[in-house]
Amino acid sequence: MPLTFGRVVHPPFRDRLVPDSATRAWDDLGPRKPVGAVIHTMVGTLWGTDAYFRSGAPALTDYGIGGSTDRPEWDGVILRWNDPRGRRSGWANGGSDGLEGDGPLFVRTLGVAAINRDLVSIERSDGKDITTPLSPKQFESICQLTAYWFDQAAVPWDQFPLNPHVGSGIVTHFLHKEFATKGCPWAAVEGEIDRIQDRIRAILKSAQTGTDDSQTQPPVEPIRPDHAWWPQGYDTVALRDRFGTLTRHLPDGKSRKMDFDPTGVISNAWVARGVAERLTAQHLPRARDWWTHPTGTGGQVDLITFDRNWLLLRPDTEVAWRWVA
Repeated sequence: MPLTFGRVVHPPFRDRLVPDSATRAWDDLGPRKPVGAVIHTMVGTLWGTDAYFRSGAPALTDYGIGGSTDRPEWDGVILRWNDPRGRRSGWANGGSDGLEGDGPLFVRTLGVAAINRDLVSIERSDGKDITTPLSPKQFESICQLTAYWFDQAAVPWDQFPLNPHVGSGIVTHFLHKEFATKGCPWAAVEGEIDRIQDRIRAILKSAQTGTDDSQTQPPVEPIRPDHAWWPQGYDTVALRDRFGTLTRHLPDGKSRKMDFDPTGVISNAWVARGVAERLTAQHLPRARDWWTHPTGTGGQVDLITFDRNWLLLRPDTEVAWRWVA
């Protein structure tokens, strides 16, 4: 059956864009072109989080969705804090030091900047209790909003959560924990992920085929992304040999050696840049040194050097790594 994209309607939302004057928790990484989405939990209330983002806090997500712990009139209500089609890539989905699940495959395919730039961030209110279940209205708002963005990315209903337009066809629907070092969005959401994805699939199918969306839609076949896949014909053996050994210089004056890690953010960011510059594995620059410098305000700046003057920077612990040279 032929599919028609662009018919999933963005669910109603209240525009609460956080002005630049109230936040610097974002980077301009170029125009945002979403290929997927990430689910978060607030560990807070809907309006408490709204106020937090306006306070100069080091965080900014695209959307927030109320739940059962908010006032009844806010259950399931969507607030938009940042435009997923703008140029502000909020510090929402990354840092990126906790890659797991489908996270490494995403970074090696699109690069570390894509974590915040190319994925829509969706927070759900939990009333400061991560064990709070999804309310029916909150569940439906999450699914409707996520379905909208995947339809905009022209993802066929029967391939979701794979995005066939990215790399070899990779998963682009994430739990925050697949990038972060914490367990967000925690068990109350993670335990519902199959039901969430089945509902999203049903919404996509209805809009793309013109059929009824009242039934959930399990995957047509088991989802088996190839986590061992490397772009541009790279392979693990050649990459490990070329990466060499990275020397991390610790603040106490000691150092330790780090080898290529197929699931590590540094290794995968290095691979993605090599792909972007169309380098063979043999021409990738070798890793050299990782320097850490305190900022004087309780934070730190990390800088990693490679041959050919490649520089990978993490300005502080709240933002993802980015290439600066």
